[in-house]
Amino acid sequence: MTMLNNWFDKRRAMAMGWSNSVSRLGSLLMIPAIAWSIDPEADRLGFRMTATIIGLTLIVLAFPLSRLIRNRPEDYGLLPDGETPSHAQSDKAANAEVEDSPTTDASEIGFTVKQAIWTRAFWLISIGHGFTSMVLIAMMAHLAPMLTDRGHSIQTAAFVVTVYSATSMVFQLIGGYIGDRVPKRFALFVFTIIQALAVF
Repeated sequence: MTMLNNWFDKRRAMAMGWSNSVSRLGSLLMIPAIAWSIDPEADRLGFRMTATIIGLTLIVLAFPLSRLIRNRPEDYGLLPDGETPSHAQSDKAANAEVEDSPTTDASEIGFTVKQAIWTRAFWLISIGHGFTSMVLIAMMAHLAPMLTDRGHSIQTAAFVVTVYSATSMVFQLIGGYIGDRVPKRFALFVFTIIQALAVF
């Protein structure tokens, strides 16, 4: 996410939405395959061999894929959002005028890490996001075992988790689209309420 913040400014929420959405693509592809591979009712690879294959694949791919990551566009003579230097200078001057204006919205002013840590908003967002993440991760970790404990097959459990992931992909994009068009504090409030209601 830090890398995305460096590369995107004007459409940052949409960029994060795409990133989170594409990350769910692995669930759509891998969960059905893993369920097929470890199905105890069939003589296939089994849990141990499947886990070994996944682990070795990650070890082999981790380093070459990490070399493709570019942390900051400025390190490569580029600018966020694909802007040209002249365009960036004009935007910077316009932003300076806005920041000097008495009507400037505090949410549009940047903070250093040290400054952000000492704000109430930082801790409220962090604690709120932490609680919602704990709930969602707990649901994902226990959803498939709960279904199998109730008599459903591994394939059925995998299908339910896949549908959950597909739905999440869609709403990540919707959230990114909305986040770039309305004040983010309002979008965060509405989506957090929706998440809380969905748990019940």
